[in-house]
Amino acid sequence: MDALRALTGWILFLIMAVIAAFFWQQSDARGRRIDELTGRITEIDAQIVSLGRDIAALQKALTQAESLFEELHLLEIDLPEAGLPHMPEPDPAP
Repeated sequence: MDALRALTGWILFLIMAVIAAFFWQQSDARGRRIDELTGRITEIDAQIVSLGRDIAALQKALTQAESLFEELHLLEIDLPEAGLPHMPEPDPAP
């Protein structure tokens, strides 16, 4: 009976060790996955920042083009005479 009591403690210890090793391995796998996703998120964030800069540059270029066309229209210069292609008039806002 004393031997059974002594073995029970060791068996419980081994079961707890196996469970702890399982959770340790799961935690390590999740940690690697989190690191991988963090790297991807960083890449996506950099792409978003780059797209934001590109959009800002396009907005600036569009604003400059619009002011140029307004200047030409105010000076009554025909677009083909200025060497620019004819741009149709924008539809009036509803």
